[in-house]
Amino acid sequence: MSGTPSQPSTGYIVQRGGHKPDKKQLRELRKDAKMVLLPNTFSKTEQIGAWIDPRPMTLVMAATSQTKTDEVVTALIHCVEGMKIKAFGEKNRTARARRDWLTCDEGVDISAEILLGGIYSALPPRNWLGKADLIFV
Repeated sequence: MSGTPSQPSTGYIVQRGGHKPDKKQLRELRKDAKMVLLPNTFSKTEQIGAWIDPRPMTLVMAATSQTKTDEVVTALIHCVEGMKIKAFGEKNRTARARRDWLTCDEGVDISAEILLGGIYSALPPRNWLGKADLIFV
C-alpha cells in the first residue's frame, strides 16, 4: 500500500486530517488491503504436458499423479463437447514396467560394457514408457 489517495494508508490519513483513523476507516483500510493482496494469494501455477494424436485417438500426459491426470481429463471433457475418455491398459503400468526392467535378466554386465575406458549405456526395453501415462480417447 503506497499511501496514495486511491489506496490510503494510516500515514496518509494522519497527514491529511491530522488525526488517527477511527474504527470505520481502519475497517475500510483492512478491506482494501485484502482486496489488493488477494489476487497474489493463489498465484501458484503448474504445467502438465499433454499431447493429443487425433489419428489413433490417443492422449499422452506427463502427469505426476492420478489427481493431476484427473484434473486434465476433467478440463478436456468440459472443453470438448461429446468427448469420451477411458483408461488404456492397466493402472500401474509405469511402475510395473520399471520393476520388470530392473529385475529382468538383461541387466548391465560391467565387464562386457566397459571397453577401452568408454562405457556403453544399456537401453531400456522397448515397452518401457518412462513417466508418460497413456489414456485412450
